[in-house]
Amino acid sequence: KTVVKLPKSFTSDFGKDLANQLQLDQRSIEIETDELQATKDLLFSKLRKISRISSQMLQCIRDGQISGIDVSITENKVLLLKLLESIGNDSTLREEKVSFSIERLCVIILLYKFYTTGRLASQSELSICNDEEYIGSVLSFAQEISRYVLGRACEGDIDSIETCRQVVLQLNGKMLEFDFRNGPLRRKYDGLKYSLKTIEDISYELSLQDPSRAILIDATKKPSITEDENTEGPLSKKLRTFSLEGGDVIKNNNECQSSSLLTTEECLSP
Repeated sequence: KTVVKLPKSFTSDFGKDLANQLQLDQRSIEIETDELQATKDLLFSKLRKISRISSQMLQCIRDGQISGIDVSITENKVLLLKLLESIGNDSTLREEKVSFSIERLCVIILLYKFYTTGRLASQSELSICNDEEYIGSVLSFAQEISRYVLGRACEGDIDSIETCRQVVLQLNGKMLEFDFRNGPLRRKYDGLKYSLKTIEDISYELSLQDPSRAILIDATKKPSITEDENTEGPLSKKLRTFSLEGGDVIKNNNECQSSSLLTTEECLSP
């Protein structure tokens, strides 16, 4: 019988040692990747739970069912705080994965505080958001307010609409002080401008239906959009003042602010 010899490796002892070391390094990378994937899976499962609770709370607030919302807010806030502790000081992971959930909860808190107290909650009252997250929450809050105003317009609730208009107007004035470059905050700020225009248009249309709330247009202010004043329709960005119940006319924006309103400067001040 012919004896067949086994193949012989041409790898030197140095090459074999190098191959063994590469295998160890590869195994270490696999273990680290598995741990990272397990952390992400746990993070996503917690975020899904937080998102589910937030969605339920937001829908309840939109429907005016705020009973028990404070308990759900506290529960969600605790979950988020534990989640932030688990990721530590990883700002990248917070910005990419957690900030959206934080801003969403902050919007819910802002709406709840506004509907129950008539004022805009400050950053210190939210306690779980940083500066950028608070600004993003406030801008999203303004878009929710425009949705609320549309519903109140169907009920003819001009007082609530005027309060909302003043809050959004103050927010817009404060946001003009920021230099928003291209990014998420810039896009949200554009949404704030559209929300303000929507609220002003609704306020004007309602004033046409209620003679007791006359609208005065300052002749020295030129509108940015030319419209035929003989036809009905929104006259955007004109100075408008609404009369009060006793027929008194509000001369400026400061006089029509409720004493319970917290000014935007107080909310956004460092």
